[in-house]
Amino acid sequence: MSKYFKVLWTSPCKFFRVTQLEDTISRIEDLKGDMFNFESIQFRGTREELAVEESEFEALVEREGIFGFELERWNPAPDCGWEHVDSCYGLVGPHSPTNKHSIVEEFIEEGKRLAQESVETIEVSLEFEE
Repeated sequence: MSKYFKVLWTSPCKFFRVTQLEDTISRIEDLKGDMFNFESIQFRGTREELAVEESEFEALVEREGIFGFELERWNPAPDCGWEHVDSCYGLVGPHSPTNKHSIVEEFIEEGKRLAQESVETIEVSLEFEE
């Protein structure tokens, strides 16, 4: 397990959670893409200014790291545990009050919706058992 693993949110019913973990697959070259290619982005400044921005971005990635976020569902069946629902990797820096990744908020909202559906399904199942 990643040393940066952290549970960011858990549904009240404990069936869903959003986790943060170190992205060990994405590379800085993947993140940069062509955003520092002077010609392809039609940069309005000088090549030197773009080179400074690239150096600053590289320093940010080095300092903050690259992270992934996962929405998971608990499966209580034997040998199952937490199962993947959705994920997004290749984001710079951990999720925090000063560095909010919108995908985390989207996963939390989706987890709330799925948790509500699960609770409603359990309530309907219990009604049929009575």
